[in-house]
Amino acid sequence: MNDDPHAPLRDDVRLLGRLLGEQLRTLAGDAVFESVEQIRALAKDARASDDPESTSWRALDAVLTSLPAERATAVARAFAQFLALANLAEQHHRGRRRLAHRSEGQRGSLAAVLPLLLGEGISPHALREAVIGLDIDLVFTAHPTEVMRRTMLIKERRIEALLTEHDRAGLDAGEREALAAALRREIAAVWATDEFRPKRPTPEHEARGGFAVIEHVLWDAIPAIVRELDAHVVAHTGERLPAEIAPIRFGSWMGGDRDGNPNVTAVSTRRVILLARWMAADLYLREIAELAEELSMNCADDELRAVVGDAWEPYRALLHGVERRLRATRTWAEAGLDAGLEGLTPPAEVYVDADELAAALRLCHLSLHRCGLGEIADARLLDTMRRVACFGVTLVKLDLRQDAARHTEALAEITTALGLGSYAAWAEVERQAFLLREIDGRRPLLPRDFAPSPAVREVLDTFAVAAAAPPSSLGAYVISMASAPSDVLAVELLQREAGNRSPQRVVPLFETVEDLDGGGEAIRALLSIPEYRAMIGGKQEVMIGYSDSAKRAGRLAAAWSLYRAQEAIVAVAREHDVALTLFHGRGGTVGRGGGNTYEAVLSQPPGAVCARGSGAHCCGPSRNLA
Repeated sequence: MNDDPHAPLRDDVRLLGRLLGEQLRTLAGDAVFESVEQIRALAKDARASDDPESTSWRALDAVLTSLPAERATAVARAFAQFLALANLAEQHHRGRRRLAHRSEGQRGSLAAVLPLLLGEGISPHALREAVIGLDIDLVFTAHPTEVMRRTMLIKERRIEALLTEHDRAGLDAGEREALAAALRREIAAVWATDEFRPKRPTPEHEARGGFAVIEHVLWDAIPAIVRELDAHVVAHTGERLPAEIAPIRFGSWMGGDRDGNPNVTAVSTRRVILLARWMAADLYLREIAELAEELSMNCADDELRAVVGDAWEPYRALLHGVERRLRATRTWAEAGLDAGLEGLTPPAEVYVDADELAAALRLCHLSLHRCGLGEIADARLLDTMRRVACFGVTLVKLDLRQDAARHTEALAEITTALGLGSYAAWAEVERQAFLLREIDGRRPLLPRDFAPSPAVREVLDTFAVAAAAPPSSLGAYVISMASAPSDVLAVELLQREAGNRSPQRVVPLFETVEDLDGGGEAIRALLSIPEYRAMIGGKQEVMIGYSDSAKRAGRLAAAWSLYRAQEAIVAVAREHDVALTLFHGRGGTVGRGGGNTYEAVLSQPPGAVCARGSGAHCCGPSRNLA
């Protein structure tokens, strides 16, 4: 018996490496395979030597420099694909280890945290209420330089699924060979497919890649996570969670982050909103088809019968109506992709928000329980209800991000056209007075003959698209380089001018060390404006940036600035009796604040993380870049 927990990882890497080698012989030829093997052996020997003048290093250098260009390209590609496969094996192994750690009550896991809280004196009722109040918003950040194709992401997902199947106990020799053959085919398909697009990816390509992650990973992961959470809560409190709880939701910057990316335009933002609506409808159509197959029973309560009448199969009758509306939603979104900046107003049959879809599923769920079929109700149907609670009908809420200077530029052109002088030249007091007066005023801000520059037209078009989009499609409006109250008030005014009846919440972003150090005073100045406090309904969101601060000041200095900024902003929120949400701009890498989330939460200043709803001074839902 092998007690080495990492032995399965080495086995997977060897298996994938062997299969890749077999395909290299077939698809690239023996010469490429032999070169790869020779270089691999020489590199292994050279790595064991610290002397760059050793025989191995010189031999490796000689082989590499003598390769013909065409073979060198194939060899480089082979090593790149091997490393990608090794990364997949490691990613799969991390999941394998998580399962083992979960059963052992790993630090930070639900199995460890819930008993710890009860041991600290938290009552079972308070624990359950805290779980119900969780509102974690994970935000897909934008990566305009990402060049890997969605096709390759899907192929990698298939390989990982085959590795999972390969772990299944009790496989006989024939089943193992069948899995090896399937892996061999996937590896061949990867080799024969161009890994990268020939052209720079557009914001839509980027969004499609993010949606692929939702489709192939998160769509199944979310109901599984909520089921696990529910099981732990039942075990420790004796009570289940509500059926439609959504402790985690998702936002996105893909197609909305225009700060420094000229490819993100009002048109691309509109198209990404519609792509998300199309994908959500398509995913739900698959779920509804499965549910319709499953819910063939004819026992129904009076509430469901009042909707479907005397239909022989009442659940299927109701779900057929849901399917029709989802098809209409998908058709509407697809047709809108070819339009320009026209309004996004959907016809009546389109699902505008999640409430109507959730209501139909809830009706089925309650009826099944009342008919004694709770086990059926709490299976696939409950998973679908929880997907609706998490993803809505928009899949993600799109955040918009723009630099504060772009809003200043727009307002400067407007005030100049109005004969008031340049807004950009005004002092902060003058800016605030103008903005508050116009926000409270009734007349349009833009003169009839206003002819903006292309850059300002783009800013105004973005606000117009946001105003026309269904409110459930949008999240926050994030302002980069925000440093004064006028930066926030400017966005509030431009939203009002665009006719946005459900304006986005406006979020100042403090990302440089200087802005972080001044963040507390900036928020104090903002919340000291009575008119502004009246706009926000007692809630304020602030984003703190990890990437820029770390790049400019170093990780340690940035971490200290981030800590102090949170302390100051939390204190100001308490002073003004405002519920605060901190949006953490943490990425996946260490340089972007990445790391263990459990440890990151514990490292926050006192008062920066607390349960929503426990008091006027508490922090709101948690947001993190994912």
